[in-house]
Amino acid sequence: MRYFMNFNLLFGRLVNSRSFFTFLSLALLVLIYSTLKVTWFSDHLKSPHFDEAVELWYGLGVVILGFGVLLEEFDSLKKIIYPKHEPNFKLQHACHRYGVLLVVAGVFIEVIAWLIKIPNEVLDTHEVEYTLLQIDAIAGVIVVFLILKFMFSMWFEKN
Repeated sequence: MRYFMNFNLLFGRLVNSRSFFTFLSLALLVLIYSTLKVTWFSDHLKSPHFDEAVELWYGLGVVILGFGVLLEEFDSLKKIIYPKHEPNFKLQHACHRYGVLLVVAGVFIEVIAWLIKIPNEVLDTHEVEYTLLQIDAIAGVIVVFLILKFMFSMWFEKN
């Protein structure tokens, strides 16, 4: 029981730190960069990377959505894991504000990816598939700026 309490305390301190969210943000930026690289720097007309890019954007939309939910519910998670601590209002405010924006962006990216994946018999997207993929990529760039702004607000903005 004592080991569990020490683990809970350690995990609570980790989750309550800006370094934890910075690490997750940087990992997400690497994923977005990799997906943008597949989307923009591979020749879609001559290679089978188009379906791979659609799958990557769909999966990335799920990850962005999950990260947004984690940020948005940071205060609730912190109360469950580490109830005896002083609140960090700057971190709570940044997490909630950017968490909501990332949830919206993640849902948008997922919906666009699903529009591409729907069979053409149901919704004919044959002429606009590449355009929809580029819309996902532009949304990914917007998410990059949101994450960078989130990291900046965590570390440098005043209360």
